Amino acid sequence: LLDLSSSSGAEETDAKQTDTEEKAEDPVYADIVRVLRPADPGVGIEWLAQQYVRRVVADHYSFNVMLLGQTGVGKSTLIDSLFRAHFLDDSTRSHRLSRVEVVANRYELCENDVRIDLGVIECRGFDDQLTKDKSYEPIVDYINKQMDIYLEEELKTTHRDKCKDTRVHVCLYLISPVGHGLKAIDLVTMKELYAKCNLIPVIAKSDLITEQEMHDRKRKIMADIEDNGIAIYRFPIDDLEVAAINAKSNAKLPFAVVASNDFVTVGQREVRARQYPWGTVEVENESHSDFTRLRDMLLRVNMNHLKETTHSQHYELYRSERLDQLLIETQTKHYSELNRIESELVAKYKAKFGAKDQELKNMERELHLKSEKWKKMFIENRDQLELSRQELEESIINLNMRKQWFKVKMEGNVDKDGKDGKNHKSPKHKK
Repeated sequence: LLDLSSSSGAEETDAKQTDTEEKAEDPVYADIVRVLRPADPGVGIEWLAQQYVRRVVADHYSFNVMLLGQTGVGKSTLIDSLFRAHFLDDSTRSHRLSRVEVVANRYELCENDVRIDLGVIECRGFDDQLTKDKSYEPIVDYINKQMDIYLEEELKTTHRDKCKDTRVHVCLYLISPVGHGLKAIDLVTMKELYAKCNLIPVIAKSDLITEQEMHDRKRKIMADIEDNGIAIYRFPIDDLEVAAINAKSNAKLPFAVVASNDFVTVGQREVRARQYPWGTVEVENESHSDFTRLRDMLLRVNMNHLKETTHSQHYELYRSERLDQLLIETQTKHYSELNRIESELVAKYKAKFGAKDQELKNMERELHLKSEKWKKMFIENRDQLELSRQELEESIINLNMRKQWFKVKMEGNVDKDGKDGKNHKSPKHKK
């Protein structure tokens, strides 16, 4: 469409105006697009971005970060350094927990009149138990529960943008700087988490090893992640404005960071740093660690993309699976209810018509006995009639034979009398 901002060159303005006039004269184009003429100072469309910003600021933008790693790896210190604030640390720091505990705290932060509702989720006691194969279950349960809460709110209200969002938008998986690659518990946990939240591996306390050791550690960790098919979060490169910096950040994964709550004076400024006998490691110095890059990627560049990915990918996948499960559960519950109602109706029928039903069964039994009796009598009568018929037929046959014999005998007597008649002379009378 037409750009309403003032042009720096007269030729560009004339070209745009000529192109606009040609499109306006086209009847097809005129029916689709309403062409606005340049005006000074403008009609106000350019203030749309400011309106959106004011709306986001008024709604208190929410962002939830999960910190996952073994006890003592520096989770609390890292979150304090990321937001340059000291959050209340009420963790037990105990290695005696029987299972992993997920603790969530909410804080409201303000920077230049921009407020954010920050959720900090800490997983306590991770990798402290002797049996570690189920350590991920409380973490997965917490993520699923937040998805369920959001789904219930979404189903109850028509204003989805008003739903309180406690879903995990990013999980910073803190890895110990010592060792060779990822441990078995790291691989198992990452496999369970990468499909449910944006997973970013971070090497904590990177100042404990040399630069070459850190390079080898990064390479081995990424090799383990790729070999095990773990899809960690990748910073988007489809937006041209941030494609270059995100591509460079993707190449540096996992980030090797240093965090500290101590401040040291370096030159004329006071900075977060770790003081050693051999020197000072500045937290926000890019030549010392990837901390600044991690913070920029999370907060300045890709915070909104993390939230969008959580909603459009992880939540939608969980939502579809959960709705299918709810449908099956509803159908099962419905069938169970129908079976229960049927059983109650049968019980009521038996209680109300039990005696009559027994009477009908007795009558049915008597009718069955009578039917069997009549059937038996019928068979006996049929056999008797069959025997009588056979006897009658035999009598008829005998009678016919006697009749035939008598006829033959009578014919023989007639022939004898005729012969005698020829030979017999009637007596002559004497004259």
